[in-house]
Formats: sequence, C-alpha cells, structure tokens
Amino acid sequence: MKFLEAKYSRGSKMKNTKIFAFVAAFLMIMVAGIAVIGISDDSDATITGNYKVYYYNGTSWADATAQTYDLYQAIDAKKSELNFDIVADGSNLSGYNPNINYGTISSLGIITEENGVSTTNYTTNFTVFVFNNTTQQWVVAESALGWYRCYSDYAQYVTFPNSSWGAGSTAGAANVAICAGTFSTIPSGYSATIGLTQVTQNDSDFEYVFTLKDQYGTAYSTSGTQVLYYDAEWDSWENGEITTSMLQREAGVEVKGYGSDVYLALKNAIKSSNLTAQETTWVYHDNDTPNDTSDDYYTFYSWIDEMLNVRTLGPTNGSDEGGNYSLYVYWSFNTPTNWMSYSPGYYSQIDGSLGGDVGGNFLYTYYLSKYYY
Repeated sequence: MKFLEAKYSRGSKMKNTKIFAFVAAFLMIMVAGIAVIGISDDSDATITGNYKVYYYNGTSWADATAQTYDLYQAIDAKKSELNFDIVADGSNLSGYNPNINYGTISSLGIITEENGVSTTNYTTNFTVFVFNNTTQQWVVAESALGWYRCYSDYAQYVTFPNSSWGAGSTAGAANVAICAGTFSTIPSGYSATIGLTQVTQNDSDFEYVFTLKDQYGTAYSTSGTQVLYYDAEWDSWENGEITTSMLQREAGVEVKGYGSDVYLALKNAIKSSNLTAQETTWVYHDNDTPNDTSDDYYTFYSWIDEMLNVRTLGPTNGSDEGGNYSLYVYWSFNTPTNWMSYSPGYYSQIDGSLGGDVGGNFLYTYYLSKYYY
C-alpha cells in the first residue's frame, strides 16, 4: 500500500509536491476498505455531539452547551453568546487533504463594553484547555481543535501524534475552555463538566451496514472472529464467522456495525483482527532526504493499510496493444455513482463531518484495476 498511500497523501500545504492527475483521481477510490456500505434503513440520524464551551475573560467565567460535530464547531457556535471572538483556521481542507491545522486559533478577541459601546481587542496571549474524561483532568489542548470530537468510540481509539509521530494524547474531548492569559493549569471557578457522547450497540443513530465483497479471491476473515452478519437464507442477522466463500459470492456478505463515523462502525463490524488502520489524526512520513522533500508525505486518520488480511498490490507495469499500463489490486470506496474523496473516518451520519452524510450505499470492493498511461 505504501506507493499509493504516498501519492494520495501528499498535500498542497504539506510539502507542495506534484500530484499527478491520474493518481489523484485513482486514489479517490483507494482510501479505505470493502464492498458496499449502506446506512441502515431504520436509522433516524438525529444524534449530535454534546459539548460544553467555557470562556474565562481574565476575571470571570461563562459557559454554554453546544450540539455540533466537532470541538471547533462548538467554539464557533458559542463565541458570540459567551462574548468573545476568535481568529482561526476554520477550513477542514488543505488541497486534496484534510487540514492538519483545522480549528487552530491564532488570536482571541476579548470583548468589553463601556457606556454602551462594545470594543474587541485581539490578543495572542490566551490558553486553551480540554478536559480528559479518562483522567478527569484539564490539560492544555492541541492547537488543531477541529480534530477533537466528543464521541466515546473516537475518544477510545483516536489520538493526536506525539513528537515522533506515534500515538499521543487522546483526540476525544467534550469540554473546552478558552482562557484570556497564559496558564499552565486552568483557572479556578469553572462549573461542572459534561461527559462524552456515548456510542452504543443497537442505536440506529450510529448504525451502518457494510456489504463486503472480494472480486480478486484472496481476502479472508481471521479465524475465530465473530461478527454480526446477515443470513439471506434465514432472513435474519446472526452472530458468527464470515467465510471466504461469502466474501467471493456475487452479492458479497453484509455485516453490521456501530460508530460515530464510518471507520469506527467498520472497525466495530469486522473487529480489530481484520483491520489495520491509522488511528492517529495525521502522521508525517519523512523519507530522510533533507535536500529533497518531494517524496515526503502525510497520511491521515482512518487510512486503511490492511483489511480482511489483504492490502494494496502493485503497481505492476507492462504494455500490450493498448499501450503502457499499471496494474493495481486494492480496496475501493465509492457510492454507485461517485468516487469518495477521503478515508472512511471523515464520513458520518452526524451533521458536520468533513465528507458529510452521503447517504444511500457505498461501494467497497477488492479488485484489480488496469490503468493505461
């Protein structure tokens, strides 16, 4: 998978490297994993994330609750109510890629009022804290506040990178405090915090159905893995193992999972033993050539390296009467009519995700592609 991973992940902001048009188009479908994803018919899709936004103006606290998808959206939604302003990077895209700086606040606007006249003074002297629901402590936040989410499954698995681009602090948070001034610990006087939004089994708001299909004939489920799959013969959902023959039949096999985004639902559906993916928000891959950064690249949350014990193969180059070609075998991710632009963790039924709730069916198929160039 490394060849394709590198080509897709080079961003215009990241290293200003050239992305060949055919690779960019091809890799729109190369971002994740298995045959047909459909949102459950009985899903209400009414859930939102619950956040609490606190503001400390230097002397007193104010707070408000917000129902949004991510933490930056919550801050942006409540800044006026809490009487402050921000200058921030509100774009979640950077070229073809997710923006690693999404939600980074560059300055805080402290709003004061005197004789009925409101004045906003902007400063870079501020501190942002998030509440770690596991340790029950306030900690200084990572700068990219947009990649914090308040969902229990996201908080369990997803982290920001540490200094060596491994797993660092959790990317799960439901409480954020914007404080005027520089602090190492949060000022006293804030009100009680709220808990994470719980993602539970059998909750239709978080339910996804995946039809897994292997047209190449090499995928298989790890022995002993129990999944919730649809038995067409008995017209019922059953717990058990899925077989190679199920994956290879024309209709594939449906499995069901629950998550706050498509990736986490897929992980829940097929289990960790059948899925190897990046659960760090972003990872920078430095190929150790200081004078040539054109081969350096980033990968992003939910980039799938291996699923059902197979991964991308190729490129294998050749030529025939049609000209020169490259062959790839890979998992594709698309709807019946459109290629998907991002890996599955950027799509959700919950309003506000980067990829959005595209609805209907997603196609996720392992097959061979022949590209002429």
